[in-house]
Amino acid sequence: MDKQVRPKTEGWTQAKDETGKPLLQFTDKRKGKPPVHLVDLTPQERKAQFESLGVPGFRANQISTHYFSHYTSDPELMTDLPKSGKEELVQQVLPNLLTEVRRLRTDDGKTIKFLWKLFDGALVESVLMRYPNRITLCISSQAGCGMNCPFCATGKRASPETSPLQKSLIRL
Repeated sequence: MDKQVRPKTEGWTQAKDETGKPLLQFTDKRKGKPPVHLVDLTPQERKAQFESLGVPGFRANQISTHYFSHYTSDPELMTDLPKSGKEELVQQVLPNLLTEVRRLRTDDGKTIKFLWKLFDGALVESVLMRYPNRITLCISSQAGCGMNCPFCATGKRASPETSPLQKSLIRL
């Protein structure tokens, strides 16, 4: 039977109470909301958003189909949109909310740790851990999580800010 490996700490010390239990850590929240993204809107709201941008409402359905059915946000692959202004339109309705900063593989590739930069500059992590009988995916839904997991640097920031679900799931 494989033994679970606990990664070493990376330059931080986990805060613990007098009994040795990890402490939840909280400080002030960051300010600023993410730009409105297509996934934030209902189909009716998408149409209204496009019309407010001076674009025919039916374009909302076209871009929604590309994004939700073809899984693309690349304007070059959206051949049913007019070339003129296509890139600007896609950037307005599909703003980049999450950028991969770093990817680390350990345990012969069984564990992959990602560092992500959010639209506001906050850094969060996700970790994919493959075990013999299960796969665990930890997605930080906070910029500074109070759970303080020993393998996760996001929890070490000690400034929880619950982020919109799209920040964490947009790449999935």
